[in-house]
Amino acid sequence: MNEPGFDHDQRRDEKGIERYTKMMSAVPVDSTFREGEEVVLADGTYRGTLGIFLHLREDANWADIRERNGVIRSHPVIWLAHSAVTIPGSVS
Repeated sequence: MNEPGFDHDQRRDEKGIERYTKMMSAVPVDSTFREGEEVVLADGTYRGTLGIFLHLREDANWADIRERNGVIRSHPVIWLAHSAVTIPGSVS
């Protein structure tokens, strides 16, 4: 039986019992970020990167941001924080 809001990968183990693995969350999260807000990557490889929050991805744990150089990249939402720095050309 599939849980609502999750894509599942169904497999049988060595005893023939069906096993399900959660592949990604499709359930919307209560994001504190809104389209057009200035954000900063507070964690991860690119810590300190400034950008504009665009939207959540299909996997609600990830978001697209437009970085200062104009490149749009996806980052884990848990790594994002609100930015105290004003980004030139932002629409906040």
